[in-house]
Amino acid sequence: MPLIFKDLPDELNEQYVCGKCMYLAAALHRRFGFPIEVCVEVPGTPHAYVGHAWVVDPATGDVIDIDGQYPASANGWLHPAGEHRQGLDEKELFALITSTTYQPFEDGEWEQAVADAQAVIDQYLFTQE
Repeated sequence: MPLIFKDLPDELNEQYVCGKCMYLAAALHRRFGFPIEVCVEVPGTPHAYVGHAWVVDPATGDVIDIDGQYPASANGWLHPAGEHRQGLDEKELFALITSTTYQPFEDGEWEQAVADAQAVIDQYLFTQE
């Protein structure tokens, strides 16, 4: 059954679409063990950054992010100019993020942000019936 985020406040939705998606992907990876995928924007340049991160359900191939679970064909983050990276675990995601221009992490920040995302999962993620 597909997973959906139910009754998610607009503010949280926007946060996990714009900027905190990597933490949610890490939290979903921890919870379900699903592999992480990302779209790297302006790859191969000094301005490269992770544009979006999500997990994929290996049983269905569906994408799971703050918008819930949906077919990979509906993933609007994939485009010819971006570099699609697949099969990442949390450690690889962290290494990728910190190797790009987006390096926001201080001691403990990653763990706290992933814990916050896990709380969002606990409160708002449901199986759609």
